[in-house]
Amino acid sequence: MAHEPIGAERLLAEAARAAHGNRRRLASLVDLFLPDAMRLSDYQRVTVRRFIARLVAAVESDVRQRLVSEHAGRFSPELIAALGSARVAIAMPVLERARALHDIELVSLLLARVEEQRVADDLRRNAAANGEVSTLIEALLADADPALSAAAMSLLIAESRRYYVFDDETLPRSDLPADLHYRMVWWIAAALRDYMTRLHGADPMQVDTALMDVASTMLAAHDEGETLESSAMHLARLLGERGWLDDQVLRAACVEGRLALLIAILASRAGLDFDAARDMILPPYGDRLILLMKALDVERETAAAILLAMGPGDAGFSDAMNAYDTLAPAQAMDAIRPWQIDIGYRNAIAALATRLAERGSGWAA
Repeated sequence: MAHEPIGAERLLAEAARAAHGNRRRLASLVDLFLPDAMRLSDYQRVTVRRFIARLVAAVESDVRQRLVSEHAGRFSPELIAALGSARVAIAMPVLERARALHDIELVSLLLARVEEQRVADDLRRNAAANGEVSTLIEALLADADPALSAAAMSLLIAESRRYYVFDDETLPRSDLPADLHYRMVWWIAAALRDYMTRLHGADPMQVDTALMDVASTMLAAHDEGETLESSAMHLARLLGERGWLDDQVLRAACVEGRLALLIAILASRAGLDFDAARDMILPPYGDRLILLMKALDVERETAAAILLAMGPGDAGFSDAMNAYDTLAPAQAMDAIRPWQIDIGYRNAIAALATRLAERGSGWAA
């Protein structure tokens, strides 16, 4: 099969078609719960399913422990003993039967986590192979400005928490966006309610009172600012306030394999939210990185280094740089404007376009 060059015109056309689309997320959701022969790779499927199972188990364990320690007097000893038994999963079977975990946002987030880890590893390997060294984070940690050094330390802590997950096979709840954490806690509360009232005959009013108290406490304690994305965007904002979001810092983040910071720098310079910039960088839409860097008029040498580190291969790299040289910054900026729209507005446009297309009227994303 002949290799199709990337080309500036194809990039612009694909950006126009894909700007408001949500098909990747929907396809990923469907793919995840189809038989193994379908679209997702075995590694993606196994890893995401494992993350979901471990995440549900972690939240369920927290809810059950709080019920046992704080509300034991409301329920029978048999029910308290069952809730205290860590060996028996209660929520996951209920949620699987109800397909409550067939959630586009959850699946998209976990797939992104898998891809982020792979790309970050590739960046570090490629930099080491090329003999490149950077001390960006070391310099920021030693900076005289306490706000900047603290932000750099927060990024390191968030990175270690995120990447340790792939050895521990557990996704910390603190790494979840607030809206997903909210849904997860209430899903599990509802599953436990079904178990407690239907199988153990517990008083529904007592169950509801206890579960609402436990869930509310857990939700109040959740801090979305602890996520890697938040830490990276905070550091990028501080760098921007000091006029340090230049190509040198962008390349340093790439060389150090700090993918979250690389995404945050590009997002801050382009006026994008983190998720939009990430979607433009990670596979299968990595070609959009060319558009994003050209729109920001990233110098050619830095753009080439970043594209090469992303590992498109020799032929892919040559095509990518040809497209980069052909594009005009104004063209590229026009192409990325749809991603600059507020994410809520963007999702509403995508949802409406999909529904209109399904009904055979209106526009198609």
